[in-house]
Amino acid sequence: MEDRLVEQFGAFSLSRLPADKTTSIVRIDNPSASKQSTATSSEIGSEHTPATSVPSTSPSSPCNIGSTSTVPTADIALSPLDIDETAVPSNPPGVSEDETEESCCEVRETAGKGQGLFATRSIKAGTLVFKESPLINLSRQEEKSSKSIKAAFHALDRTQKKVYKALFDLQKGDVDPVVGIYYSNCYSTDAFAIEGSDDPLAHGGSCIGALASRINHSCVPNVCLFYVPPTDPDKPAEMHFYAFRPIAKGKEILSNYNKHMFNGTKKRQQIFLHQYGFTCSCEACVPPSAFWAKSDKRRGEMRKLIEELAGLEQEWEKHNASSPRPEIVRRPIAALVALESLLVKEKLIDRPLRNVYKSLAKWTVRAGEVPRTWLEKELAVTVLISGKGSRWSLTLDGELRRQA
Repeated sequence: MEDRLVEQFGAFSLSRLPADKTTSIVRIDNPSASKQSTATSSEIGSEHTPATSVPSTSPSSPCNIGSTSTVPTADIALSPLDIDETAVPSNPPGVSEDETEESCCEVRETAGKGQGLFATRSIKAGTLVFKESPLINLSRQEEKSSKSIKAAFHALDRTQKKVYKALFDLQKGDVDPVVGIYYSNCYSTDAFAIEGSDDPLAHGGSCIGALASRINHSCVPNVCLFYVPPTDPDKPAEMHFYAFRPIAKGKEILSNYNKHMFNGTKKRQQIFLHQYGFTCSCEACVPPSAFWAKSDKRRGEMRKLIEELAGLEQEWEKHNASSPRPEIVRRPIAALVALESLLVKEKLIDRPLRNVYKSLAKWTVRAGEVPRTWLEKELAVTVLISGKGSRWSLTLDGELRRQA
């Protein structure tokens, strides 16, 4: 079920890179300093799949959505839920005003969790915080091979190798350090695959970079990755990190590492400790606060809703696709509208919310109605997390123009 939820609602991932290839939007005070991690540190690394042993399959990608509460099956209006304008923009904001070469973040030492990335100025939602090219970028087939990882490492220059070796290694002593560092810090790129491309790297896999390795975890993150696969030998892959919520000057820049984000706090902490070697101390994990008091309940409801939606999708494919009945879509639309509300309250307004709007558009079409409202909302979130000029944004904008 976990894999199906990721497939349906998308997976969240990040990336990394050598100091000499990092776009100068960022200042690294000490790029060779290694990121520390202990069982009590609250957040490490990146969006990867570290484990106590090297995985035999490719790293999984973190972000998914889950849930099934009891959703009314009575008539549900096919209109979007009104949500806080400060949470999700009503119109695509673009990032041109803040997409500059001006430094807006830096690496600093943190108390008890090694290095972290911090805002050096106020960062608006929709801002491209930084971008970088990966130190190593592997296809789905290559990422399963220790030999491929070591070959990619040996292809780096001396500076890049030094940066790579300074990254956190959860697998210390168990495997070759080059392999251990990769599996401790790599990010899935599966969610950014491009159909029809001849480049294996455009069909998913994973990558590792220097700066993104310094981003610590939060179950209530404020940045997310948009991965740009390589388009030709002269244009390598890039990782673009966007702030999808405002970040105040001096605050830490945080991402979500784990695809189990809709589990309760106890289960998440067990996973973090086992897979990453730390316990999380974000506002969703540590009491007491008004947010913490409601977070587990909301996430449990979201997980139930996603599980219900996965079942409804299977039911549709089995019974309704050939002879659709509009009344059948009322239940999934109601579940998705409920999920939208919970995601906004939980501040998870990046990829999960985008995929809810994508699903709402799909079910609205199945109901025989025009999905323009949901496509507009999907575009607003897409621009927020990938920029106005991204292939995702341009594709959606083109679809809306065709409907106009």
